[in-house]
Amino acid sequence: MLLVRGLDCVDGTPQMRYDAGRAIGHRLQGMLALGRGALVEAKTHLERSMSLADADRDSSSTQIFGQNPLVHTQALLCQTLFCLGDVKAALRIGREALMAVDELRHPHSTAIALGYIGGNVFGYCGATQHLLRASRRMLALCDQHDLPGFRPHALGFLGWGLTQAGELAEGVAMMESAAKGFDAMEYTLGVGAHLANLADALRRLGRLDDAKAVSARAIDIVRNCGVSVWSEPEILRVDALIKRDLGQDSRKGAADRLWRAAEDARRMGSPVFERRCLVSLIEVGRDPEIERKAHERLGALHHLDRLPALVESIIADAHAPA
Repeated sequence: MLLVRGLDCVDGTPQMRYDAGRAIGHRLQGMLALGRGALVEAKTHLERSMSLADADRDSSSTQIFGQNPLVHTQALLCQTLFCLGDVKAALRIGREALMAVDELRHPHSTAIALGYIGGNVFGYCGATQHLLRASRRMLALCDQHDLPGFRPHALGFLGWGLTQAGELAEGVAMMESAAKGFDAMEYTLGVGAHLANLADALRRLGRLDDAKAVSARAIDIVRNCGVSVWSEPEILRVDALIKRDLGQDSRKGAADRLWRAAEDARRMGSPVFERRCLVSLIEVGRDPEIERKAHERLGALHHLDRLPALVESIIADAHAPA
């Protein structure tokens, strides 16, 4: 009922005076907008939710709703700003959230922060050691406090980190276990991104038929379930590389697919995913005109070239348990 009242507040009904509900309503609207790839709309709602935060009220809301409202909003906003390319602002908000959960010592809130920030943001930044550290902490938290809903996420992020560190076989096994966990819960929110990570790792491991099947599932989840659309350019990037490796596409065909995925990311307003597509396009090569355009675009995105170092400089030890 409180969540419904919160959503009503966003629409301007007499419940406007109920600030706790308004904050939650804006957060929910922001989460939904992020899910469908409407990044600017998500940012607007999440910033509005943060503006309505109140420390004393949020403390009581944590007990009512089972999570700290401000931490959840900060975690969502961190990922949203990252997708929008405002990485410094994203990491600063992420640092605040990670430091807050160390003080709160609230398992559910900590798992949320570690998933969005320590998993997605650190992972896409290529900050492998921070990703591994956060995902191991998240997995230990799930086991210690019996958080089965978060455990597949923790396994997926940890497996992703291991593959980034070169431990492909162990990482793939962990991500496959995560995928089974999501299936057992019939859960799809955020799963498309996890499956894309698994598909790419399977490709690198040489299990191309398995990679193709997992990639197809990721595309189906995003397009037919309408969730995790923010990750669609990355899913399409991985799918293009799989088709290239399988011989279903020529190098030019793969380059065309990667260019279209980059354009999708640009239309979404997500330079970080556009850059990932362009880097893969240049690695594929064999189409001088598209390569020229890709190099031009990468030049405009040079501020995203050193993301691991940026994570190190801003985050430091903020996600170390107190």
